[in-house]
Amino acid sequence: MQRIGIVVNPKAGRGAARPLAEALEASFRGRAIAVDHRETRGNGDAARLARAFADDGFELIVAVGGDGTVGGVVDGLMTSRNPDAALSLAAAGTGCDFARQFAMPTAPDRLAAHILDAPIRRLDVGRITSIGRDGALSTVHFVNEATAGISGEVVRSVNASPLRGILPGRHLFTLHSVTNILAWRSKNLLVSLDDGAPERMTADLVAVCNGAYFGGGMHVAPGAELFDGLFDVVILTAGSRMKLVSLLGQIRAGRHLNDPSVRIVRAARVRVEPAAGPTAGIPAEADGEETGFMPVEFEMLPGALSLKV
Repeated sequence: MQRIGIVVNPKAGRGAARPLAEALEASFRGRAIAVDHRETRGNGDAARLARAFADDGFELIVAVGGDGTVGGVVDGLMTSRNPDAALSLAAAGTGCDFARQFAMPTAPDRLAAHILDAPIRRLDVGRITSIGRDGALSTVHFVNEATAGISGEVVRSVNASPLRGILPGRHLFTLHSVTNILAWRSKNLLVSLDDGAPERMTADLVAVCNGAYFGGGMHVAPGAELFDGLFDVVILTAGSRMKLVSLLGQIRAGRHLNDPSVRIVRAARVRVEPAAGPTAGIPAEADGEETGFMPVEFEMLPGALSLKV
């Protein structure tokens, strides 16, 4: 008998994730499927719970929450002893940018039927290595996007915001983007793509995208594909705070591609490191969660995970 594990962040979606997970569990049970659900309580729990489900032989793990929950479940599956365990999801969170790329029902019973009927596809997964707060190397997997630069500051402030769970995700990310930009200074970086030589640049953001959206619906990489084995790397070199603020609206609508301060390239490996100047403590993030600081390396793992959506 197929067994399904549900990993839920009970605080996600302003408290909506828990009843959604319970309704999904009931719907699966009504179809005579063995199912269990477990709740996260803090950082790292989504990965730990997903890994435990997979190691116990559960064939499908459903992440109920936002991008951080999905990313944590992905990391847990990628570090489990069961490489055949598949990922599915039910969106309920601040950003839900990964889920935007799929047409999935929202009603629990229809969603359960959709998940069960969906074919298995092999999903590309990213791996990011950065310097943790303790100074040691930290490596985690991500499925939607990972970035270095101003976005790391935005993610840090969004996750600590007292308005989280009150403001909709789009407005929360916009608010904290603007407030962090006002205190931001462009950084001198060395960026290496695949086997190319490091390129020196003054930049504000390097976004390494497997998916097309980040920051609560910003269409940062409109051409990104989840199954093509390559990242879409978006590099912003705004040059001023005012220009960076103006780019937010363009990125939100996906109208930034022809802006001269935006560069988009494709690569399977990316390294970003400080070059010179005020670069200490430049943050990185993956799937909306802080990962550490530069230097940071991103690596594509083509078709590394089974996806059922």
